[in-house]
Amino acid sequence: MIVDRWPHEFTKQFGHVMPDTYVCFDTEYYYEKEKSIIFEIGHVFVENGEIDDRLGVVLNWTDHYLVPMRFVKDACQKLADNMEHPPRAANIDVMREEGLNPEKALEFYYKMFTKFKQRGIAFVAHNARRADVNMLNDNFDGFLEKTFDFPTKNLWDTGALIKATKGIDHEIYGGDRWLPKRGESLADYCARICALPCKGILWNLELCLREAGIDKLVDPSQMHQAETDSYCSHLLFEHLRKQVTKNNELSVEGLDDMIQELPDGREQLPPYNERIEQRFVQKEMSQWPRIRQARV
Repeated sequence: MIVDRWPHEFTKQFGHVMPDTYVCFDTEYYYEKEKSIIFEIGHVFVENGEIDDRLGVVLNWTDHYLVPMRFVKDACQKLADNMEHPPRAANIDVMREEGLNPEKALEFYYKMFTKFKQRGIAFVAHNARRADVNMLNDNFDGFLEKTFDFPTKNLWDTGALIKATKGIDHEIYGGDRWLPKRGESLADYCARICALPCKGILWNLELCLREAGIDKLVDPSQMHQAETDSYCSHLLFEHLRKQVTKNNELSVEGLDDMIQELPDGREQLPPYNERIEQRFVQKEMSQWPRIRQARV
């Protein structure tokens, strides 16, 4: 599990442990060039490892003052043509029957996410920064004229964790590039991992569920609905969280106990000999130029 190989300096930004209280979120959307609309937003709020709240909200774009009906119909048709299982919310009839005014739905999630962020709640998604975060930011900005900054130190991506776990020991793509860079935030790390080109390392949501052996917990006909996909992110996050065996956090009490257990080796040291000390220093200094050149 890749989290076990993260260094202390990186894990301290989120408290060294994967959180058991967090909100999973997902969007079903369509984008074309610089235009995007969200058909559905969903979330699953988890507290102490247990689901506390879940919801999916369909947005009704069929009578919007800004988005042309032609664009909405084209978006629904293109998703239907290009996806084996297109989002249920990308349907004119579903939008009219179940959908809310887009601004009201976006405002609801903007306020909810703001409260979660103020409480220090972690955010979790699958392919977060490259998909859902961008779509939400675009729609918050475009239709509400508001900006929401997801917490860079507490934005988790289940896709990135699984991809990095597969990649770090891969016979072709393996190596340190799967580890965090110095000064990198959790959000930036996950975005970089998701963007790494590595043919053959697959991490789509359905495959990850199957490989984890938890795909039977989800009705396949409900996939590509924002609430269901948020639930899938929760299942994957809990599956990954249980695999972590290392904790970089050392409490002061634990450190004191470790110090007390250290053996007193002072009596085992040989008597101090100034001549031996001087010879050792001279030897090391004489080797320094050669060592320095070897490292260039």
